[in-house]
Amino acid sequence: MFLELEAKSQQLAAEVAAAREVTVRRELMMVRQQDEIRFKNARIAQLTHKIPALKRYQFGKKGEQLSGVQGTLLEEAVGEDIGAIETELEILGGAP
Repeated sequence: MFLELEAKSQQLAAEVAAAREVTVRRELMMVRQQDEIRFKNARIAQLTHKIPALKRYQFGKKGEQLSGVQGTLLEEAVGEDIGAIETELEILGGAP
Protein backbone atom coordinates (compact mmCIF):
# COMPACT_ATOMS: atom_id res chain seq x y z
CA MET A 1 0.00 0.00 0.00
CA PHE A 2 2.87 2.37 0.80
CA LEU A 3 4.40 1.70 -2.63
CA GLU A 4 1.08 2.46 -4.30
CA LEU A 5 0.84 5.77 -2.45
CA GLU A 6 4.43 6.61 -3.34
CA ALA A 7 3.77 5.82 -7.01
CA LYS A 8 0.59 7.91 -6.98
CA SER A 9 2.48 10.77 -5.32
CA GLN A 10 5.16 10.67 -8.01
CA GLN A 11 2.54 10.56 -10.73
CA LEU A 12 0.75 13.58 -9.27
CA ALA A 13 4.04 15.45 -8.92
CA ALA A 14 4.80 14.77 -12.59
CA GLU A 15 1.34 15.98 -13.60
CA VAL A 16 1.77 19.16 -11.56
CA ALA A 17 5.18 19.79 -13.17
CA ALA A 18 3.68 19.28 -16.63
CA ALA A 19 0.80 21.62 -15.83
CA ARG A 20 3.25 24.28 -14.61
CA GLU A 21 5.27 23.94 -17.81
CA VAL A 22 2.13 24.41 -19.91
CA THR A 23 1.20 27.44 -17.82
CA VAL A 24 4.63 29.01 -18.28
CA ARG A 25 4.48 28.44 -22.06
CA ARG A 26 1.03 30.00 -22.25
CA GLU A 27 2.13 33.00 -20.20
CA LEU A 28 5.13 33.54 -22.49
CA MET A 29 2.90 33.26 -25.54
CA MET A 30 0.47 35.75 -24.01
CA VAL A 31 3.29 38.23 -23.32
CA ARG A 32 4.49 37.94 -26.94
CA GLN A 33 0.95 38.45 -28.23
CA GLN A 34 0.47 41.50 -26.01
CA ASP A 35 3.74 42.96 -27.30
CA GLU A 36 2.62 42.32 -30.87
CA ILE A 37 -0.74 43.96 -30.19
CA ARG A 38 0.96 47.02 -28.66
CA PHE A 39 3.27 47.30 -31.69
CA LYS A 40 0.40 46.94 -34.15
CA ASN A 41 -1.74 49.49 -32.29
CA ALA A 42 1.13 51.98 -32.30
CA ARG A 43 1.77 51.37 -36.00
CA ILE A 44 -1.94 51.72 -36.81
CA ALA A 45 -2.00 55.04 -34.93
CA GLN A 46 1.05 56.29 -36.85
CA LEU A 47 -0.35 55.28 -40.22
CA THR A 48 -3.83 56.57 -39.47
CA HIS A 49 -2.31 59.93 -38.58
CA LYS A 50 -0.14 59.97 -41.71
CA ILE A 51 -2.94 59.39 -44.25
CA PRO A 52 -4.74 62.71 -43.61
CA ALA A 53 -1.41 64.57 -43.78
CA LEU A 54 -0.61 62.98 -47.14
CA LYS A 55 -4.11 63.70 -48.43
CA ARG A 56 -3.84 67.33 -47.32
CA TYR A 57 -0.54 67.54 -49.16
CA GLN A 58 -1.98 65.80 -52.20
CA PHE A 59 -5.11 67.94 -52.45
CA GLY A 60 -3.93 71.12 -50.74
CA LYS A 61 -2.02 74.13 -52.04
CA LYS A 62 1.30 72.28 -51.89
CA GLY A 63 0.05 69.91 -54.56
CA GLU A 64 -0.87 72.84 -56.79
CA GLN A 65 2.56 74.51 -56.59
CA LEU A 66 4.40 71.97 -58.69
CA SER A 67 3.71 71.55 -62.37
CA GLY A 68 4.83 69.33 -65.17
CA VAL A 69 6.77 66.13 -64.63
CA GLN A 70 7.87 67.08 -61.12
CA GLY A 71 4.30 67.68 -59.98
CA THR A 72 3.10 64.48 -61.62
CA LEU A 73 5.85 62.43 -60.01
CA LEU A 74 5.08 63.93 -56.61
CA GLU A 75 1.36 63.24 -56.99
CA GLU A 76 2.12 59.65 -58.01
CA ALA A 77 4.49 59.19 -55.06
CA VAL A 78 1.96 60.58 -52.58
CA GLY A 79 -0.77 58.41 -54.10
CA GLU A 80 1.45 55.34 -53.85
CA ASP A 81 2.29 56.20 -50.23
CA ILE A 82 -1.39 56.49 -49.37
CA GLY A 83 -2.11 53.17 -51.10
CA ALA A 84 0.76 51.44 -49.30
CA ILE A 85 -0.37 52.81 -45.94
CA GLU A 86 -3.96 51.70 -46.54
CA THR A 87 -2.73 48.23 -47.49
CA GLU A 88 -0.58 48.01 -44.36
CA LEU A 89 -3.53 49.14 -42.24
CA GLU A 90 -5.68 46.39 -43.75
CA ILE A 91 -2.97 43.84 -42.93
CA LEU A 92 -2.65 45.15 -39.38
CA GLY A 93 -6.41 45.05 -38.91
CA GLY A 94 -7.08 48.78 -38.75
CA ALA A 95 -9.37 50.80 -40.94
CA PRO A 96 -7.95 53.69 -43.00
